[in-house]
Amino acid sequence: MKAMILCGLLFCIFLPPAQASQTIVLSTIQRLPISTDLQTGLADRIATEAFRRIGIQAVIKKIPARRALRDANAGLHDGDLARIAGVTHTYPNLLPVPEITWVAEIVAFSKNRQLTTPDWSSLETHRLSYIRGWVVFENNLPDTPMIDKVVSPEALFKMLKMNRADLALYEKKMGYGLLRQQQITNIHALQPALTIEPIYIYLHRKHESLIPRLANAIRAMKQDGSYQAILEDCLGEVLNPASLQDYIRLQQSYDNVRLQKTSPQ
Repeated sequence: MKAMILCGLLFCIFLPPAQASQTIVLSTIQRLPISTDLQTGLADRIATEAFRRIGIQAVIKKIPARRALRDANAGLHDGDLARIAGVTHTYPNLLPVPEITWVAEIVAFSKNRQLTTPDWSSLETHRLSYIRGWVVFENNLPDTPMIDKVVSPEALFKMLKMNRADLALYEKKMGYGLLRQQQITNIHALQPALTIEPIYIYLHRKHESLIPRLANAIRAMKQDGSYQAILEDCLGEVLNPASLQDYIRLQQSYDNVRLQKTSPQ
């Protein structure tokens, strides 16, 4: 009996990492329908299922935008749930998992749905607001008195409601999620999108060995239909059927492009 117990203990000790009870903590700034406090958002479910397939538990933790990247780069967290390509240039310890998890549509929200936003320069004459720490805005907008930086999506849309901004810059699907939560009907996403950005999971380089396995797990989810089921379930909460199909086609087009490119360093 003692010999059996000893063998069992040795078996547990020498389990490979993919089978051990390893936990990965990912920070995120995302909101409904991409991430929720219960980890039921699109990016939450994709990440937790992909990690589960390689034998690891993923925990998602909400962190303010700039601190999330800084802390993950310092190794205080294991990585970031959802970021655009190029983060490694500024945060060298964060490495992308080279498989798109979803596609962000960066748009301007406004009370005036007649406005159009064909490019970044079309914003120059408007009072703007965006969430502090979002790299995509800090890289594309000048720092002028016409811009107010806020700390949360709620504050972002409050600027519009109080007429303190003409345009609020945010991700389209998350904007729709917040508008639905707050039952706001007079604020609209303008077209076209200012930019469309494929989104990736980033891991601290101490977990570099997990990256190819995690990428393969996400690809397998796309091939076996589980990814599509998660996408339709989560985005169906905020997009009507026609908009959902438009997004699916957009996602697929970026997946096809990714197959022809290398890692999004």
